[in-house]
Amino acid sequence: MILDSTAEYSYDVPNADESFFKVFDSFAPPEIIEKRRLARESERIAQEFTKRRLTTVRRSEQQRFERLYVDWQRVCEITFKGKARNFPHLPREASFCKELSCVERKTEKDGLGACKHEVEKLLRASGRYSVEWLRSQRLNWHPDRMGQRFEPRFRAVAIQKATAMYQTFEELLREERARNGEDV
Repeated sequence: MILDSTAEYSYDVPNADESFFKVFDSFAPPEIIEKRRLARESERIAQEFTKRRLTTVRRSEQQRFERLYVDWQRVCEITFKGKARNFPHLPREASFCKELSCVERKTEKDGLGACKHEVEKLLRASGRYSVEWLRSQRLNWHPDRMGQRFEPRFRAVAIQKATAMYQTFEELLREERARNGEDV
């Protein structure tokens, strides 16, 4: 085998393991071996950087949703105390889902303006997401209970939205029970 020391060699050999490269490197000039070592080191560093960056992005995304949940929970508590006029919608910043069925659901007149995926992500940010917690939170959104919390002229729309939220909680509860292996 004749190796040209000025040529660039590709190491993209299918199913090649480290033993292949040891044999190959025994014939390669030192410059090529050094280039290969530097390329491997560079790739390792790039992978570590990408992994750290993704971890940081995930962490900051989680923290953002935790803050959104706390703010939304405060709005809900205020709404649930007296005769309300405004329904406690999910924060717009929590809107991320682009599934076609979800986009349609979010744009419905007098709808929640959020889909199941967004509600779930926001609720998981509470840190208390479980079957028991979902069951207790679901009661806050029961249409009859919600109807009592709103002034009469806002009641019809509030009941409609509360029904949608209650159904979302039901769906999330069913999924969580299935995930935990409980009978649905």
